[in-house]
Amino acid sequence: QLQPEETKMVKALFKKFFQSVNSRNEGGMLSTVADQLTNFLGQSSAGKADVATFLKKIYKFGDLSASLVTLITPVLTIVLVFLLMQLIGHTKLGMAMRAVSKDTEASRLMGIKVNTTISMTFVIGSLLAGVGSVLYFTDRMTVYPYSGSLPGLKCFVAAVLGGIGSIPGAVIGGFLIGIVETLMVAFGYSTFSDAFTFLLLIIILLVRPTGLFGEAATDKV
Repeated sequence: QLQPEETKMVKALFKKFFQSVNSRNEGGMLSTVADQLTNFLGQSSAGKADVATFLKKIYKFGDLSASLVTLITPVLTIVLVFLLMQLIGHTKLGMAMRAVSKDTEASRLMGIKVNTTISMTFVIGSLLAGVGSVLYFTDRMTVYPYSGSLPGLKCFVAAVLGGIGSIPGAVIGGFLIGIVETLMVAFGYSTFSDAFTFLLLIIILLVRPTGLFGEAATDKV
């Protein structure tokens, strides 16, 4: 999140940039856009601070303590996975998504709007990724452009472990990896927690490439 001094600096940079471009524009439209954008930056920064403070609230249970986001994450994950499975299995959009994933050309011949279906798939995936990033980075002090690389790789490992194409399998794989890594950190092996994840990927690919809940693909002749 931006500090007050950083917010002022960003606002000043945006305003200077738009004013330099706006010097060639008599209508003053770009200057208005600059004012609206810089005001939004300041307001969104304050709003993010309030949300982060709320999610970081600590609750104590005897000798144990946990932040609110730690308690919310597993519950929200289960709810979102349930809603996603209902969407894919019991709605027209879900059936269209499954059909397009199987055969794009046949889906187009059957009247399915392939481009719209693909766009909606990306929208849903981006929304879920946004929720996950908020939950993951709330407890982190800093966020930089490549901070999502390692979590993204671990998500891929979780999907392979659970079985590509199986939504419950990916969730269970993620929980298993998270629990094992947490136990390794608790027992003083935090240095090897990341290495364990990728070692697990190699073992799964060698022993059971389809994952725990994946189905072996069959080719029709």
